[in-house]
Amino acid sequence: MIQRKQTLFLLLAFIAVVLCLALPVGRFVATGEGTDFILYNNQIYALSDSSVYIPVFLYAPLAILLLIACPLILWTIFKYKNRPLQATLCSSLICLMILWVAWFIFVGYCRGVEGTAFYPSLAAALPVVAFILFAMARHGIVSDEKRVRAADRIR
Repeated sequence: MIQRKQTLFLLLAFIAVVLCLALPVGRFVATGEGTDFILYNNQIYALSDSSVYIPVFLYAPLAILLLIACPLILWTIFKYKNRPLQATLCSSLICLMILWVAWFIFVGYCRGVEGTAFYPSLAAALPVVAFILFAMARHGIVSDEKRVRAADRIR
């Protein structure tokens, strides 16, 4: 059924992922002379004229992982009749959010812009919120499946 609590969790996770795609996830602040940068999932913006080259392969996976997650979340919501598949899709979404967080930490703290300090924004916590919501949805889906199997055993 589409009105289960898992659907609500998945819908809230979808909203969190879309918001994370739209909002800046971090800021590189110059420690001395230099330029500040704002990190979005798909691009890094310099706040003033800068000749610093930042390769696209550093920040592009952030957007790619979230763009893969968006249709997968919607597909998971509408696969309510196939609970084992829905639980598997939730597990894969959990893995995508773990990969996003790992790549975000790598980009921000390990391979950031030289001569800057990195400060994550509040939007960087949205994939963690989505991770928690996916785990809650998966737990509900698995418990529904157990209830259905127990009811089948009784019949």
